[in-house]
Amino acid sequence: MNANLIQQQAAYKSQALSSFSDKHERKSNVRSNDTPRKKPRLESPAISKNPLRFKWIKLCVDRLRKRYQKVKKPITLEDLIKNIRLELDPAEKNWLFNALKENVKCHFDYEKKRFSFKPTYEMHSKNDLLSLLQNKYENGLGGILLDDVNECLLKGDEVVKELEQEALVSMMSWISLKILP
Repeated sequence: MNANLIQQQAAYKSQALSSFSDKHERKSNVRSNDTPRKKPRLESPAISKNPLRFKWIKLCVDRLRKRYQKVKKPITLEDLIKNIRLELDPAEKNWLFNALKENVKCHFDYEKKRFSFKPTYEMHSKNDLLSLLQNKYENGLGGILLDDVNECLLKGDEVVKELEQEALVSMMSWISLKILP
């Protein structure tokens, strides 16, 4: 290496270390002067320690997905809890209500106070899938994941197999993901 470059590298390292130690000293002084603050708890300890709370969300989202595939009607939280056969106290229901409102896969209607499933793509039939694929092809946007098709259609695998047999769709496998180009 060039001797000049080695000197510049050494100067850079020493400057970086000195600026790091100055910042570190400033932060440590600021921390020692502050009184420790506790974060406010928004949940009761029983809910925050309950290991089943994320299972409740999964069960609710799965039930909403199945309901979307069959009926496409929103449902209240109480009816959803009855369908899943969960026994929750009011604090747990409140936590579940807030968690479902913030969930990406759930849509909450504030007027009717009902939840519905929010799929990645709005498709309800084989024709909707074909038009979506054609639109993506024309715009150069790529394909659709088979998981997204199964999420929207009740028998997504069968619909895709039918389209493959008709030579309208081809499947591509990539790292265990199936993509519909």
